Amino acid sequence: MALLLGKARPAPADRVLAIWLVLIAVNLSAVWVVERGLEARFTLLLSLSECTGLLHGPVLWHYTLALTRPGTRLKIPANGHLLPFAVAGLCLPPFAHRPEVHQVTAAAGILSVGGYALAVLKELNRHRRATEQVFSYVETVRLNWLRHTIFYLLIMLMIGLGSQLVFAFTPVRLAHYGNWYSDLFLITMVWLISFHGVRQHTIFSAALPVSEPAVPSEAEPGETRYQNSGLKEEEARRLIAEVRKIMTDRRPYLDPELTLFKLAELTGLPAHHLSQVINSQTGRNFFDFVNHYRVLALKEALARGAARQFTLTALAFDAGFNSKTSFNRAFKKFTGKTAREYLQELETPAPDAAETTVFEGSSDKAGRPERD
Repeated sequence: MALLLGKARPAPADRVLAIWLVLIAVNLSAVWVVERGLEARFTLLLSLSECTGLLHGPVLWHYTLALTRPGTRLKIPANGHLLPFAVAGLCLPPFAHRPEVHQVTAAAGILSVGGYALAVLKELNRHRRATEQVFSYVETVRLNWLRHTIFYLLIMLMIGLGSQLVFAFTPVRLAHYGNWYSDLFLITMVWLISFHGVRQHTIFSAALPVSEPAVPSEAEPGETRYQNSGLKEEEARRLIAEVRKIMTDRRPYLDPELTLFKLAELTGLPAHHLSQVINSQTGRNFFDFVNHYRVLALKEALARGAARQFTLTALAFDAGFNSKTSFNRAFKKFTGKTAREYLQELETPAPDAAETTVFEGSSDKAGRPERD
């Protein structure tokens, strides 16, 4: 929390993540109380810890929105996300002596986090498609670490729910807050969200002009040139030819941080029109459109024999890729081969012409050329 809030300019996502860590700290404090056998002295803390189980999901959801949709206002109290927590906070203290109430609250918290986690996965899939329309690189904008954290969280929830079901319907009595395995999962998850959360930079607002939409939109109402399906076919073909000429002559794809908006400045087209032209005329999103040129540049370098002086990774970086993973994935996608396989085929000498050419009158009865 100190690292997050100690940034020169903490982003809204940093503040939401700090709130999430506060909630986890409350849960950890409750674990300490139980381990020390001090439940009678800290009943309010234990009740608060159980109620915060209904806040983890909403905070996780709003943290995701703060990263993927930075223009969204986080109105947690106004949209009902706090209602389950408020109800539990009012109902739990008077019935704190009844174990079944604690079981219901714990199960509700687990189901709440599970539902929000699934919603976050759906939002991350939408975000992945949006980034491919705007960025030519995805390693730092796809939020794969958050996706992995969600899967990890779902495993924790299954373990927690299983513990609750065993406690409720069998004579087996598990520890109220789980056991060493649940503690290990919790510690690992805290490390994941802390380490990656501190390193995560703002995705859209830092890369895109404020005047442009974060995701390419349809044609603006009132424009006569772009109605219904957007640009007319003839105009779109002319524009894509100009865009391809710029890509060939000025080679903007060599910029590893090229975005749709940077290319829009070079072409003089509005970003959403440029996106529409690329999608409709090439059948590719912006990400694939740019990386196809990078693959072509790399193939040209290999054909010139550049691999004799530089590694494939170095050549890939020179072509505009900013990671080995994205380079390997793109090369395989557009050539059907890995870069290493392509290079080996390129360097394999052609068969000796003397061994493959059939001369008239010099072949045997089977039609094979005679050999000395």
